[in-house]
Amino acid sequence: MGVKEFIESIPKMWLGPIVVIIGIGYFVLQEKPVTICEIQYDIFKKENEKYLFGVKRKGVTHKPVILTDIDKCMEANSPGGCYDWSEGLKLSLHSLRNLPSECGHKLDGSTLGGVTIRALLEKSAWLYSQISWNEAAIARAGLYNWLDTDDIANFCRLRHQYLRLIGTEKWTALQAGLLTNLTTEKKMDQKAAWPRTILSHKCP
Repeated sequence: MGVKEFIESIPKMWLGPIVVIIGIGYFVLQEKPVTICEIQYDIFKKENEKYLFGVKRKGVTHKPVILTDIDKCMEANSPGGCYDWSEGLKLSLHSLRNLPSECGHKLDGSTLGGVTIRALLEKSAWLYSQISWNEAAIARAGLYNWLDTDDIANFCRLRHQYLRLIGTEKWTALQAGLLTNLTTEKKMDQKAAWPRTILSHKCP
């Protein structure tokens, strides 16, 4: 029996539902399965769209707000000048906690600022290494430069999420690179430079 004969043999009352079922089945098979990483990352993106990802409105691209906040913080190097960056980063890190550890690869997706979320985390780690620098060899009461305990806690959140999602090996390499930058800038060996920056802080 050919296809035509087979179709003609089907009662007309069943033909419509069968076509609908076949059509639904086709589209289901064509759609890629949605993973937990995609679901959670989409939630993370919606919660941080303006601050981390940037937005496009009426044909105008607005880069991630965090890039402006980082520049402002670096220029001011003070509690007031770094407040927006610190608070924005804190909220983003809080949101990032919901992304499963196996989904770290999603952080390599580009934002409208031409960077990745991973790069923004690394830029924030770099900023912490810069603004935490102590001219004295020993940190004042366990603190670094003008940073207070809340700032240090935020750095530890950043470190924890980076380790959890991107890995120890990458963090170790990042930390080594940041320390090398400091030793070059300050014309100081690593042993002397290490205790002068928040990089040396032992997060709980």
